[in-house]
Amino acid sequence: QVGSKYEMVFEENGEEFILQEKMTGFERNKLFAFDMSNEFLVSKVKIIFEEEDGKTRITSFTETIAKNFIFRSLFPFMKSQFQEREQESYANLKRLIESQDYHNDLLKQFSLNQG
Repeated sequence: QVGSKYEMVFEENGEEFILQEKMTGFERNKLFAFDMSNEFLVSKVKIIFEEEDGKTRITSFTETIAKNFIFRSLFPFMKSQFQEREQESYANLKRLIESQDYHNDLLKQFSLNQG
């Protein structure tokens, strides 16, 4: 629901990252938008889903601002790393959605909910 707030906790290489998120836009199968922040960065993210030749095209727009001088000066060097990580996440999502296990799990959940 638009306006919902979440705290996301990630662990990577033994380090914990905490992000606060607020959903700013949602249209089923069309749009997902949110603001995300932590102690270093503030980001606005907009993800658009469009049908194209029977497939789903995902386009994302991200605007990120560093909160302090040190991160503002390092940010140009980190930008490509953020973009690579985002692309890797979308590739993983694609593999998951297209996997047979994912479809089997959805069918099981649907069957359990129906009855």
